[in-house]
Amino acid sequence: MALLEKKKGNLIYMDERGEMFDSLQFSKKVHGWNIAVEDTHLAVGPAQGWPVSSISNKAPRLSLSMMTFPHELASVLLVEQLYRATEILRGTAYHKA
Repeated sequence: MALLEKKKGNLIYMDERGEMFDSLQFSKKVHGWNIAVEDTHLAVGPAQGWPVSSISNKAPRLSLSMMTFPHELASVLLVEQLYRATEILRGTAYHKA
């Protein structure tokens, strides 16, 4: 976890207690990250979750769902939502809301 804190740019913890967005709102966040000067790093936590001490008060948290998923599946869900966001931004028919 110390490695995450040394990365340059913005760090966002994927956390069940984080802020939630629908896919359209998330695509707007992704757009903001794309045009930002600094890189954005999305960190999926370990199976036991993020230790409270590792989460900085400054680091934002993002939740994929109110449901509980294994952390491996959370990674897959995050990648799909990132893909969906890029397709929304491109205006393709992938996202049919």
